[in-house]
Amino acid sequence: MKTIKICIFIFLALTVSASAQNSTQDVVYLKNGSIIRGTIIEQRPGDSYKIQTGDMSIFVYKVDEIEKITKEAALKTDSSKPAKQETFYNKGRNKYISLGGGLGNAYGVFGIRVQQRFGKEQGFAYHAGLGVYPGLDNFSTSLATSAGVKFFYYKSGYINLTYGTIGRGSYYRYNGFYQEVVQETLFGPSVLLGADWFYTKRFGMNTAAGASFITNDRYSDKVGLSIDLGFIYKFGE
Repeated sequence: MKTIKICIFIFLALTVSASAQNSTQDVVYLKNGSIIRGTIIEQRPGDSYKIQTGDMSIFVYKVDEIEKITKEAALKTDSSKPAKQETFYNKGRNKYISLGGGLGNAYGVFGIRVQQRFGKEQGFAYHAGLGVYPGLDNFSTSLATSAGVKFFYYKSGYINLTYGTIGRGSYYRYNGFYQEVVQETLFGPSVLLGADWFYTKRFGMNTAAGASFITNDRYSDKVGLSIDLGFIYKFGE
């Protein structure tokens, strides 16, 4: 009789323990606002967590994507599925608007650049720049503009296609009995390879280098060096 009581006690203890475990679940809060509920089935310290949700889906998240992980009471309704699946364009968290100041094609020579980025670890952005081309070597100061599209192949690294002001030029024009110097703004497309580096959550730098192609007709040297260098501020994600 004593043996039967012991067995019943052990059975009840195991039942209560299993019920308590089923009443709680792991909750992963992501920095992009998503909340994932389920069971963490694998973790790599300092690298990633693998979680299985109530519908048996499995997701893997990097440590730098996670805000916090808690153990909470299980919800009766299934809210474990993230709002978006991990895809090429939404893996990570890199959707923001930024304002930058610097020099180069994207900044309208010397000026500012506004950019909106989409996607996450991989993605794209469009940007526009407005600045001035300072008066040097008898040239007068003039406005300079640019617009372009970036493809972010991984996190901060990108390929930039830009069109706008890329330089200044001059040529001689005969006017009756004398010749005059005509100043001209040079336009054309540029292809640059660079990165938007963020050293804090909001502040960073932009560096890029590549080639520009002059579309003005009267110039024999059609290809030149193109650079971007500036500081950027990120408004949100």
